[in-house]
Amino acid sequence: MKGMSHELINFVILFLLIPIFFLFSIQGHNTIYFSFGWVIGTLYLSPDLDADYSRPLNRIGNLKYLFWFTRHRGTLHNPVFWGCLFLILAFLGHAWMGAGLFGAALVHIMADK
Repeated sequence: MKGMSHELINFVILFLLIPIFFLFSIQGHNTIYFSFGWVIGTLYLSPDLDADYSRPLNRIGNLKYLFWFTRHRGTLHNPVFWGCLFLILAFLGHAWMGAGLFGAALVHIMADK
């Protein structure tokens, strides 16, 4: 699936999730943190950072060299990696942002299947 399709799917799902958050009375700042994590996960920290043609890879500039060791559809396409990242962020007090990153990555990975 092409990058623009991944981004479109992720943003549609985010806009469907936001009203659900309000329906379940999740505090506004938590919704903002989640949405921020989701947008960052969609546009910058995508599972496709390991692909040469990746739009997120081009967006992060010189930070792309951090991902030279991964092969496409390898580590970054593993939900366990994103789950561990969520746990680290939760431990640091940013659980909602981590949940957004994790959710965006899972949608991307599932769309690739």
